[in-house]
Formats: sequence, C-alpha cells, structure tokens
Amino acid sequence: MVRAELAALDEGSSSEVTTFELARIAFNKVDELKQVSKASADRVIELETSLLASQSRATMLMNELKEIGTHLGVGGLGGLFQFFMSEEDLIKEVKAKSVTAAAKLQRLER
Repeated sequence: MVRAELAALDEGSSSEVTTFELARIAFNKVDELKQVSKASADRVIELETSLLASQSRATMLMNELKEIGTHLGVGGLGGLFQFFMSEEDLIKEVKAKSVTAAAKLQRLER
C-alpha cells in the first residue's frame, strides 16, 4: 500500500518526492495500522469471550444430558459406564432410549 502511494506521488508530479512527503505517508500508514491492530485486538477479545461462553454452555448441556441419561438407564449399572462413553455415543444412546421410552409411554396411554 505504501509503495502504491509512493508510485502515485512519483507519477503525479515531475518534482522529486520530498522527505517531508515520505514522512507524512509513513506516519499516515502507522496510524492506519494502529487502528487496524486495535480493531483486530478488540475482535479477538470479543471472540474469546464468546468462545468461553459457548464452552461453558456446552459443558452445562452435556452434564444435563448425562443426568437425563442416568434416569433413562444409559450406561448401565446406575450410569457408571457413562464415564467411559464418548459424547457422541452418549448422545446416541440417550436419544435411542428416550425414543423407546416415549413409544412405551404412548402404548400405555392407549
């Protein structure tokens, strides 16, 4: 970007580019880069905060799902094997057992 501005200066006038003009361009670029850097740092802070909130929510939801799984009999022996299951397997088994429980409940209501 600085080179493009220098080239434009060179093409725009037949006189030599002064040291003052070069310094002005450099200072303008430094200010521009400071603003971009601050905006980037602010965005990083915003994204990190959002990530922490999302991770906290995911942890809370997984804990609640494990509790529901315990009530449905997921993991056998009082849910003991839940601690050795992957999150994906736990989700699949909770879903399967909840569908089965819902079907049984519908049959009982008839």
